[in-house]
Amino acid sequence: MNIPTDEQFFSKTEKGKPDIAYLKNHFYREGRLSEDHALYIIEKATEILHTEPNLLHVDAPVTGVLPHSLPPMIVACIVHDIFRRRRADQCLLL
Repeated sequence: MNIPTDEQFFSKTEKGKPDIAYLKNHFYREGRLSEDHALYIIEKATEILHTEPNLLHVDAPVTGVLPHSLPPMIVACIVHDIFRRRRADQCLLL
């Protein structure tokens, strides 16, 4: 599986947002992202989540383990919902 180009990663209809349908399929097939694309998602998600009034602020370091069985569809759902600006608690309940 190839790492997506900028043309594949970004939506053609929503300027500056990832192509959710492409990423959902890409992650489903266990695709990988470039470091720049991963950082883009993390930075944008951080900006959006900082505006959420229902999040707890916890001092670092926070450690944990994501289960290896976490389906790629859940990751795609989280990315989708963050960029659609749904509330974080709604996304995690999907």
